[in-house]
Amino acid sequence: MDTASDTVPCEDETALLEEESENMMSSSQASAAHPVSICAGSHLWRILDSDQKYVPFMASTFTTVSSEQFSGGGVHVPRFIATYELFTCVAVFAHSITADGSSWTAFGAHIDAECFQGAKSLPSLTEALKCSFSGKDIAKQVKAYLVGGHRKDDSVLKGQPGALYNAVRNAVKRAGVKDIDQSLGLRFEGQHIGASDYEQNMAKLYATNQLFCIAALDVVTGKMVTHTDASVAFPLQASLGPRNAENAKLLLQTLGSGHALVRACALCGIRKSKDCSRCKRTSYCSAERQRTHWRQAHKSNCHAPAL
Repeated sequence: MDTASDTVPCEDETALLEEESENMMSSSQASAAHPVSICAGSHLWRILDSDQKYVPFMASTFTTVSSEQFSGGGVHVPRFIATYELFTCVAVFAHSITADGSSWTAFGAHIDAECFQGAKSLPSLTEALKCSFSGKDIAKQVKAYLVGGHRKDDSVLKGQPGALYNAVRNAVKRAGVKDIDQSLGLRFEGQHIGASDYEQNMAKLYATNQLFCIAALDVVTGKMVTHTDASVAFPLQASLGPRNAENAKLLLQTLGSGHALVRACALCGIRKSKDCSRCKRTSYCSAERQRTHWRQAHKSNCHAPAL
């Protein structure tokens, strides 16, 4: 049985931290000419390649993971929350941890054109951050990272260079976050994508490594790990198997709630279909996943919202 201390599926914690730190430093200098890679034989890749050790979230969704969810044991404790294929999209990662490292909260949101729609603000992102870090001094205890986006104009953004990135940054600030790391934002020049020749233009961005194939936040250290080398990114996507295919279909669907962010399933990261009827804060893609999570962890942490 796994316990809350079982957070690293490798024997050498020192090697993991050194590798993670090196990746983080190189990520902040990523460019089309100098892609960042996670070696196929590395600790980081093995963790991100395991369904049981990271929590994924997809476009137009957000997820919140905390140590409290796993305090009851009986379920794998994730080491990372992660999203992938960040072209013009912008991801927000936020993290809070106590001084002794015993309690942490990690937040991730993947903001795409469906969320944006040319809006000047993203109130759903602001509220999601406030809700996720409720009870904490957000200004002092929460650090956020902005990842992704292209510097060049794109028709998806309706002729507004940087509009999506700026809207995301402002939404994070409105939530009260003061410590915002933007070193992973707008790293790539990009190019016009548009509706015509969409697949060909996207292929060019892949070929020139102008995307974050994956971006992940370490829930233990609060550090970011990224991968921009598209030529060797596909083993990771292939490892997601049927879930990747299912999410691909979901990405093509239009959001039905005014282009707001949607909370992802607490177990698999797929866009939710129902919320817990008691706490109203934990979501699932199916009744089966909800029953599984209830037995594994949620039963001991589910509380009705305060009136």
